[in-house]
Amino acid sequence: MNEKISQLITFIVCFASEQDIRLTTLRLVKFLYLADLFHARWNEGITYTKMPWAFVYYGPYCSEAYNYIEATADKGLINKQTYESKYEDSKDYSLFSCHTFQTEDIETGLPIEVTSGLKDSIKKYGDDTAKLLDYVYFDTEPMEDVKKGDILDFSKTKRPHVGKNVQIKKLTDTDLNIIKKHLKLIGDKFKSGRSNIDKDNFETKKWKDSLYYNTIDSIDDEDLPEGLKGTARITD
Repeated sequence: MNEKISQLITFIVCFASEQDIRLTTLRLVKFLYLADLFHARWNEGITYTKMPWAFVYYGPYCSEAYNYIEATADKGLINKQTYESKYEDSKDYSLFSCHTFQTEDIETGLPIEVTSGLKDSIKKYGDDTAKLLDYVYFDTEPMEDVKKGDILDFSKTKRPHVGKNVQIKKLTDTDLNIIKKHLKLIGDKFKSGRSNIDKDNFETKKWKDSLYYNTIDSIDDEDLPEGLKGTARITD
């Protein structure tokens, strides 16, 4: 098992969990593709995982990615829960979450160009499969001018544009001391707030079992038919 790919998968799942997002297999695979994309943009077309990506029905696809995800779950680094599809003729689906929210420790050693890009993308598309598919399909360089079945060429990636240097006014020692004082106050408030969030997550996590997530999923079901009559009874 490739440890760096497993670490990358764990980082993606755990950061998503911090945003209260549980990733489907499809979304997790697409974020692995984006990790390779972000790395290639800054490293002359060289991907991080070195996995071969091809264009299939839902955009970038790699069978090795699925194998690594399963291996990472089997190793206990991420949680995998499988549910029966509510649609006929559809396969069961899996959702992935993380045991811990300490992504700072997990991302140690991962390239910053990969982790920063993934954080932004997960916040934007982590709970929206349609927008994620649109993004990887239409707005990533390796998918340009390809046909189904083609191996994706990451040498087509382009380094992000960096703006011109901005002239910064020199600050006096008094200015710097004032800034440091305010930054320390902000830092203390942030640490206090983060500590409260961690405590809340710890207290509520035990209630977020499979029944909780099934209930959340059921919200998207179709409305019940109107005109129903009868008596509802709640039992233990």
